[in-house]
Amino acid sequence: MGDLLALTEDQNPGDIEDLNAKIADLIRAGNLAERARASRQSDTKWRAQELAYDNQGVRYGLLGLYLATKRREAADNLLLRYPGEENYSAVFSWGRVIERWLANCEAEAQSALLRARRVNPSVEKYLAGVRQLPEHLPPGYRPGDESEAQVAAFELSPLDARVPEFAAWLRKQRYARSKV
Repeated sequence: MGDLLALTEDQNPGDIEDLNAKIADLIRAGNLAERARASRQSDTKWRAQELAYDNQGVRYGLLGLYLATKRREAADNLLLRYPGEENYSAVFSWGRVIERWLANCEAEAQSALLRARRVNPSVEKYLAGVRQLPEHLPPGYRPGDESEAQVAAFELSPLDARVPEFAAWLRKQRYARSKV
């Protein structure tokens, strides 16, 4: 990259063709552009993964973004990285419901829904669009509590605007549960 900067600093506006030829030579010589792009992508991907794996708050938000952008496999990989967390984390248990629903695995999504309701049933009303999140989230939360439900719903909220079909599906499941 330093070679490219050095080339551009000393050029007159009339030397554009010569500059383009020199840049092309540099690129051919070392495939500079491709290496730089791959390096940036690799570094960014690595940093995102490391942050997600090291910081609970970041991985929760990342899960919400993966699901909202329908990157189901990335969401599944993140969930699998923390095998027991679905048993006690509202974000992860409800994230699994969404992931299974995005995979078009109806029976598995319903099974995950039953497990998520045991972890924190209050999340459902937010994800189904029955209740709105408060203007301000609680400063902390207790597992299984309404405060955790609000935080979990917030982390998974990017899904609301991008995949409203999930809320409709969830409302149907809720209605079916009340009929039983």
